[in-house]
Amino acid sequence: MAGTASGGTPTWSVVSGPVVIGDPSKLNTGVTFTGGGSARLRLTVASNATPACADAIDDVDLNVTAGTVLISAPTPGCNGILTYTAAVDGQTGCTFSWSVDGRSLKTFLPGPADDVRVARVSGTNFGTFQFRALDNLCHSIEVAATCSVNGQTCTARASTTVTQCATTSQGCNKP
Repeated sequence: MAGTASGGTPTWSVVSGPVVIGDPSKLNTGVTFTGGGSARLRLTVASNATPACADAIDDVDLNVTAGTVLISAPTPGCNGILTYTAAVDGQTGCTFSWSVDGRSLKTFLPGPADDVRVARVSGTNFGTFQFRALDNLCHSIEVAATCSVNGQTCTARASTTVTQCATTSQGCNKP
């Protein structure tokens, strides 16, 4: 939030809604929604004049639509490759960034795909992720979605855990 004031001491406060103000004593401070919906914030400027003037008050209304990032259940494919898709409910045009075990795809798989590991993205704005790790370990797959909503950039995350219990590659049976 950014406010302007002169001739007094400013203080932000929450009138209503699921929001936390970073530093209420600063004119320019962060605001964090703890849910979706509406919130009303108030900037009060207490007069420094002698004799004191009445407090100046200005209310700001905020509306936030909470989006949920969804990762589909995996679709099995050829050679043990699982395909996941990501979406944000109610939003289009979001871009997606995938990671495995907290590492970017580039650090998870620094070289070309091999018989054991595959990690690649495709689709609109990288919304499709194909994964294979035939190492009998649990892997955490995370996706971060970045969306533009009413000119503002919003980021949300989702994750899932996958274990592939195969120790060798499997071929596809094509008709």
